[in-house]
Amino acid sequence: MNSSLVKFTVFVSFIFSLLFVQTANAAVKVELIKPEKFLDSDISDRSRKKDHEQLQKELEALFVDLSSGYVSENQTLSIKVTNIDLLGYVNYTSSEPVRIVRSNDIYKLKFEYQLLDSNQQSVKSGETVIKDFWVERRARIPSVKYSSLYYLKNDIRDWFKNTLGKTEAETE
Repeated sequence: MNSSLVKFTVFVSFIFSLLFVQTANAAVKVELIKPEKFLDSDISDRSRKKDHEQLQKELEALFVDLSSGYVSENQTLSIKVTNIDLLGYVNYTSSEPVRIVRSNDIYKLKFEYQLLDSNQQSVKSGETVIKDFWVERRARIPSVKYSSLYYLKNDIRDWFKNTLGKTEAETE
């Protein structure tokens, strides 16, 4: 086979794989509703606008990662975050702000959700509040694309299972 043809085939395959990943990720959309009114959404010492942009990216990455098996390719899950109270509190007295997390601190995520089918008809919708106490699970924060919100992962996974049912793999 001609090496140019092989290179072209590999390139086309790569482009299609990127398109597929973007299509799969487009099935979940996260929007922050009036983030300036959130209880606690500071994740850095940057501006609140930058914090909200980062928070939205991390929430979307978290929901996209956990939606596999619950949201099919022909469905869209819309998440509208109406309030968040991040774990711990920010201590501004040091030279740079530091988030302090203690045992039994409370975190909360409140959001509205709507699952739409391929015709944009609502399949399921509602409002959810995830609220829990922090129980020390790990001393080190894992390096993931939603590292500011890693503690929400199990709660959101439970929400998917309890709200949207069993994964496609569990039903087979």
